[in-house]
Amino acid sequence: MKTIRVMVKQDEGGGFYVYSPDLKGCVSQGDTEVEALRNFAEALEGWLAAKPEKQPRRVKMAAAR
Repeated sequence: MKTIRVMVKQDEGGGFYVYSPDLKGCVSQGDTEVEALRNFAEALEGWLAAKPEKQPRRVKMAAAR
């Protein structure tokens, strides 16, 4: 299983944004931290679908602040 580091940051204008330093261009946002993480999970699926050579069999997200 591959662990992907996920960074959760609070936006100055309100809401949260999530990105992974391991996956260039894979980012998302939401009004709440939970919504932002859910949106990121969807963004991750799209990111992996666009890069089939990088698809792990299983993914575990580890969120950090």
